[in-house]
Amino acid sequence: MRQLKCFIASAFDKKDVDNIFFKVIRPVLTIKRINPLRVDRLEHNDDIDDKILELIDECDFCIADLTYARPSVYYEAGRVHGLRKSVIFIARSDHFNPRVDDEYGNFKVHFDLQMKNIISWKKPTDTFQKRLSSRIDHVIKPILQKIEREETTQHEEETFNRLSQVQKFENLRHQAASQLPKTFRISEEKRIFLNGKYVSGLTAIRTSAEKTDRVRFLFNPSFTKKELEMLHTSMFFSWGDSHEKKIDRSLDDIVHIICCSLRPVPINRIEEALPFYTICEPKVTFIHVQNGWGKKKKMHVMHVHIIDGIKSLHDFEKRLKEHLVTIRKG
Repeated sequence: MRQLKCFIASAFDKKDVDNIFFKVIRPVLTIKRINPLRVDRLEHNDDIDDKILELIDECDFCIADLTYARPSVYYEAGRVHGLRKSVIFIARSDHFNPRVDDEYGNFKVHFDLQMKNIISWKKPTDTFQKRLSSRIDHVIKPILQKIEREETTQHEEETFNRLSQVQKFENLRHQAASQLPKTFRISEEKRIFLNGKYVSGLTAIRTSAEKTDRVRFLFNPSFTKKELEMLHTSMFFSWGDSHEKKIDRSLDDIVHIICCSLRPVPINRIEEALPFYTICEPKVTFIHVQNGWGKKKKMHVMHVHIIDGIKSLHDFEKRLKEHLVTIRKG
């Protein structure tokens, strides 16, 4: 896991502030393997304002020492906050009450931040160190969790990308089969004819007293407009003799075609190919309903699901679950 970075905003060249940094803040961050970013302690050849903005962009969170009420510290803390990053505020303990001789308010925490849970300090003590350490642990916990999720996702995507196209489709088939409700009978059909070519696929069927549910997965690098148009032709619905014999034509027929694509499929292409379908959630799902199809069939409902730009097996599993809700309710 990468090392976290903490931006330090504080008054420069103040002995007591520097003392707190060197004797408490830096040691605590070092123990936690967090890199402190304090612009006056870094070697650089940039404009200092540009360097400060760069460090703020890089940091994961900030410790802002409000002692001496430096406008730059308030600005830097505000910029960090504006980037939706956490700011831990600290201040010398005498800055919480007004002083008669403090004409310019240089020894007081500004009104707008007085409601914050500011950690006060008098000098480098164990008590202050423990409070700061505890606050840092609280702040970095969700940051570390987010980094872990991102790194796991990146690893999953890299692993998936290393597979051949055939291996990707085979793994997706197994994933799809494992997620289908157990009430479905899954066919061993692995190749399905579509628009003059065979594509990797999976077919399943479920029959109840009222209706027949049919599910067909299609795995393709992408889907052209012509291939999407073919989804609605009656010629496409050859589900194999073993399935056709199990379909009662007097029942409602609910069909789910789940198009799984490695590359993104533009929404306008789908809408042009399936003009009579109604889009609904989860995106992209298209539904077409036709009553009285055939002499005995009561209703035909066709769902076309698009799961495109698949990046990993986990990505496919998560998105497929959203689409399978419709099938389970069916």
